[in-house]
Amino acid sequence: MLGTFRLNSADLSLSSCRKQHGLVARRTGLSKTIVYGTDLFHTMLHIPKGRFCLVFFAIYLFQYAVFGLLYYLQAEHCIKGVKHYLHALWFSVQTAATIGYGGDLSPDPYCSVTNALVTCQVIISLLTDYSMLGIVFTRFANPSSRTSTIRFSKQMAMTHQNGIWRLTFRVANVRKHQILRPEIRILLLRFNSKHPDADDAGYLHQELQITSGGLTPSKIAWLGLPTSMSHTIDADSPLSGMMPADMEQEDMEILVLLDGIDATTSGVLQARCSYQPSDIQLNEKFRPVVRRASDGMLTVNFAAFDLLSNTGPETPADLEVGQASELVALAQGPSSTYVPPAAESSWLSGTPKNQSQIRLQQLQALCATIRMDEDISDNVRSVCAALYDNLSTADQE
Repeated sequence: MLGTFRLNSADLSLSSCRKQHGLVARRTGLSKTIVYGTDLFHTMLHIPKGRFCLVFFAIYLFQYAVFGLLYYLQAEHCIKGVKHYLHALWFSVQTAATIGYGGDLSPDPYCSVTNALVTCQVIISLLTDYSMLGIVFTRFANPSSRTSTIRFSKQMAMTHQNGIWRLTFRVANVRKHQILRPEIRILLLRFNSKHPDADDAGYLHQELQITSGGLTPSKIAWLGLPTSMSHTIDADSPLSGMMPADMEQEDMEILVLLDGIDATTSGVLQARCSYQPSDIQLNEKFRPVVRRASDGMLTVNFAAFDLLSNTGPETPADLEVGQASELVALAQGPSSTYVPPAAESSWLSGTPKNQSQIRLQQLQALCATIRMDEDISDNVRSVCAALYDNLSTADQE
């Protein structure tokens, strides 16, 4: 059965993905009292565990100490057995926890003030218990804890196939418990405050089209086994003609978001991962991690989850298939889908006025991409130059 497999946990490190820099930013110019003090419930949910434990115990100890002081200030005959503050403190703990009074520590029913304090503390203790119980349960059942068992590859592989670059990463559900309808999105972020399309924050957000392991366009991943998701850097991609060094200069970041529903709790979860240009490895592909054991079970070796193997550059014949077909298509007519990045490309200038100029600019963009590729054959380069000269002559006429 495909749904039954064995995990090799020799290297089951779940913190493989770096923090998502594009989604975690330092907030300045805000009052922390307003941000955190006006929403104590969510503040308690998101503070670190150690700090939460300190706050948890401090709330109860503060309540015991305050009421213990109030009991200590009562008349001596109102609470028999209270000789000093420690006795009053223990009486406060017994009242809050409804342990039951024993011995001399019991209130006098004729001391109305003392009995009013006892009533107030019982009510406050119940409210505190219920509130803290809800917070502890919510923290314990938080779906974000489930996302720690969603593992992303540490790096992305950039592979050249049939003249086209593909960006690939790997994702896996470490636990055997299912995640329903896992949907993956890839966002390209670039900080460029001078770009006309940039928002107030100076970030350009654009979603990249992805394909599943079968190279079919799909955002839905199957996490029964580790899955490879890819983005094809074709003429329509905003990364067309760019290498990791170019992405670094443009201050780009690739964010991967996985949304799904936990099958056990029906809680909505989101796992996130960030890739910097330095995390992209050229001419590499992921090594296989799934094999069938002798007993027929599928085995996933997570020790090799992040390992890559070098594919080497493609042969000129392989590259010609993809690049030459694009050149011929552009020579026959303008593309309705490919829009060259005129605002960012130094090889494009002016506004196209006719169909020939549109084809010329599109061909210029593609030829520039080809010139960046050291593995392309001279045959394709000559075809590109010839088509460019013909279109330039036709445009001048």
